[in-house]
Amino acid sequence: MPAEYSVTREGDAAGALVLWHEGRRIGRLDFRVSGPLLYVDYVFVDPSLRGRGLGVRLVDAAADWARETRRTLHPICGYAARVLRSDARYHDVLEPGGA
Repeated sequence: MPAEYSVTREGDAAGALVLWHEGRRIGRLDFRVSGPLLYVDYVFVDPSLRGRGLGVRLVDAAADWARETRRTLHPICGYAARVLRSDARYHDVLEPGGA
């Protein structure tokens, strides 16, 4: 991720991965953790910045976190489900039948 973008996590069992650009919150991925599952409840990117792959950056951050913690992603959000289902690089962390 280029230096001008960063993702931080707010919360552990539930919260958000927040996408920042030059000190401004521009997106978020809401999550919940339950045992081995990391539920992706919602992905939001500032409407004026959509179409630039920023939502995918949030999904990437969730996938990285799932790998680090040996969890499986279970998308509730339709957008996240489409991203996770459409790219083989996520198959190692996508819950079977979860998307």
